[in-house]
Amino acid sequence: MRILLAFFRRDARTALSYRFPFLLSIVGMLFSAAIFFYVSRLVNPADSPALAAYGGDYFPFVLIGLAFSGCQAAALNTFARAIREEQQQGTLEALLSTPAPLPLVLAGSAFWDMTRAVAELLLCLILAGALFALPWQATRLDVALGVFLAGMTASL
Repeated sequence: MRILLAFFRRDARTALSYRFPFLLSIVGMLFSAAIFFYVSRLVNPADSPALAAYGGDYFPFVLIGLAFSGCQAAALNTFARAIREEQQQGTLEALLSTPAPLPLVLAGSAFWDMTRAVAELLLCLILAGALFALPWQATRLDVALGVFLAGMTASL
């Protein structure tokens, strides 16, 4: 656990030293949510029976997809990105020569990105829910969480 926390601290310090991209990601999430909120007002619930499970509202459906897609992208890209960054910095050989097992090194390299993606997911749901009066009963978070876990397992 110490090794995972060391990787987490290292990556968190690096990411948090660049505050503007973090702010832009939050603004981008809210901007995307706003676009889909207004697009959802154009979708007639009667024209789409598939939205009945979401209370006939397109916005909860698309917001869940938008929020969880960030985590899915992180799961698909984080390992390759982490290895590439270590190569570019010239630290891959030093990292692999440590006594830490390779699976732990890979997990540690992905720990910050996955934590950040989950935090962004929660922040997106909370802010969009507060700003756009998201009907929580229509989001089907239980189903979304099950699909999310299955997708994350398949991605990793």
